[in-house]
Amino acid sequence: MRMTSGVVVDPDALRRAAAQLDAAATLLESVTGAQSSLLAPPPAGAEEVSQFAARYFSVAARSHERDTAAAIAELRETGAVLRREADDYASTDGAAASALGGPGGVTL
Repeated sequence: MRMTSGVVVDPDALRRAAAQLDAAATLLESVTGAQSSLLAPPPAGAEEVSQFAARYFSVAARSHERDTAAAIAELRETGAVLRREADDYASTDGAAASALGGPGGVTL
């Protein structure tokens, strides 16, 4: 759709971008889930240094999991917003075209 401001919006491109964001979120989710046990290994030994290192890795792993979950949620939400915007643009474009006597959804 071409607007008077010179902005071009392609609803199909928005939907493709949303699908790519969803795919990225799914991939990140699967990799993170499969690798989570590797991020917090058990202590290598009973001595203080090994115990401290294991606790450090465990804390870092929890932080990484929280941040990754937030990133996954943001990717999914951004994809949902792009789909809503694509639908809104397509609907508005169709209504405007119909009001001008053109076929709905076709840029005049």
